[in-house]
Amino acid sequence: TGRDALNMGLVAHALPKAEVLGAAMDIANDIAQNASPVAVALTKRLMWDRLQSDETMSQAVVNDRDYFMGVVMASDGKEGAEAFLQKRKPNWTGSVSGELSQIYKKQDAEG
Repeated sequence: TGRDALNMGLVAHALPKAEVLGAAMDIANDIAQNASPVAVALTKRLMWDRLQSDETMSQAVVNDRDYFMGVVMASDGKEGAEAFLQKRKPNWTGSVSGELSQIYKKQDAEG
């Protein structure tokens, strides 16, 4: 149940069924307004990749770490850190088609 997942630390909230869609929409809106489009696109792609993979969660974390480091080192990663330190809203300039493809090309080349 949702309450069991909460007690095990797997989720942050357990809600009544009638409130789930509204809460999910609030989270999706927060992500859409505040998160780097490159980071969101990478997360979505890796989630879909993992759903089709036989990797354990620990293997996936190790294998995906380098992809996320690519985002951290890209322009949006730097902008996010600077905006946080300066207590301002970030100005994302990274391109999903540009930066994300470069991150994947680099990881594919490195094996």
